[in-house]
Amino acid sequence: MKIFFILLISLTLSEYPKDTKAKKILESVSKKYKNIPAFSANFIYTLENKTQNIQEDFHGKVTIKGEKFKLELTEQEITNDGKNQYTYIKEAKEITISPYKKEDTDINMVNIFDIYKKKFKYQFVEELSTPILSIIDLEPEKKEKNYFKIRIEIDKKNDIKSFKIFEKNGNIYTYLIKNLEIKNNIEDNFFTFDKNKYKEIEIIDLR
Repeated sequence: MKIFFILLISLTLSEYPKDTKAKKILESVSKKYKNIPAFSANFIYTLENKTQNIQEDFHGKVTIKGEKFKLELTEQEITNDGKNQYTYIKEAKEITISPYKKEDTDINMVNIFDIYKKKFKYQFVEELSTPILSIIDLEPEKKEKNYFKIRIEIDKKNDIKSFKIFEKNGNIYTYLIKNLEIKNNIEDNFFTFDKNKYKEIEIIDLR
């Protein structure tokens, strides 16, 4: 009887809790963004580590159309046509071309809208009143990840206003989303790589 009781506890603890309120909100967010033909958004990207006294801010812009996206940062530009990804490092004058594997993509502005579907447990934390925001925490099922939590802030219109990634080494990455704009006329060639636009650069093709 004692062995059975211990086994029962073990099985119970191994199951990830299902927070129905959090799931409902996350599903509404995912559905909303999946139904948008294309959109762009400006954002502020912050790296903070209190132990190491680090506080760095960067500004960026992302444009997304289905599986295609372009991520524009101060020091680099990432273009993805749905099959290949082109990473342009401006200072190095270098472009790396690699096959795009969606499952290997880091957490960022591109996939945060449905990242919860990929082996995470999630929990509704609280609702803030001014402004009204739902706070939801995601925790990866795989403990070997270099981060242990993602905290997402979602408004009443099911828009993600910000999200934070908490790493085990003390780094906290914050994305503050601003000026989201729906686009109805973005052509696919916006997400293609045109080497003629880049002069005197090194191309590293890993395909």
